Parts: sequence; structure tokens; C-alpha cells
Amino acid sequence: MALVCFSVDYAVEMAHFALFFNQGQCCCAGSRTYVEESIYDKFVEASIERAKVRKVGDPFALGTEQGPQVRFRSVQTTAYFYHTWQSITETPECSLEPNSLC
Repeated sequence: MALVCFSVDYAVEMAHFALFFNQGQCCCAGSRTYVEESIYDKFVEASIERAKVRKVGDPFALGTEQGPQVRFRSVQTTAYFYHTWQSITETPECSLEPNSLC
């Protein structure tokens, strides 16, 4: 299935939802996003900014977008992918600090 968006902001929001759906603890390919080359840099920059404002915290608090990982294995998988990504980029934008995505 393909989603064609005419708004970079809308595309970023949909990609963000797909990536973080169920805190990334479901088996789906939501992290696969294809972006037209002409808007790639703008999309990546906006995606990073969107991730930086993602509200991580108490799952019962209004406004929280992501609570705790359900399984320790999910925490390990997240850390593995983060460290793999960090090792292949020169300027990592995100961190694994507690209560923080970026």
C-alpha cells in the first residue's frame, strides 16, 4: 500500500505514527518510509523535530504518547537498533536517556 501526501507535515505525522505505533512493539513494517528525493532533507529534518517532542511518560496522563515498553526484550531491541544507527551516522540526533526519545 502506498500513501501519497502533498504536505510534508502530514507525511511526517503519518510516518511518525507508523513508526511508533504500539511503542514499536508490534511486528509491522511501519518504519519503512519512501520519500521523494526532492523533499528528503526537509522530511528528515521535520521527522527529527517531531520525534523530539514526542511525549514519553505516565501512560495514564493526558498527552502522553508513549508509556513504558511492555517487555524487556523490546527495550533490548530498541537499544540494539539505536546503537547500530548511532555507529553508522556521524551526528546522532537522538538519545536513549530515560524518558526521552531525542
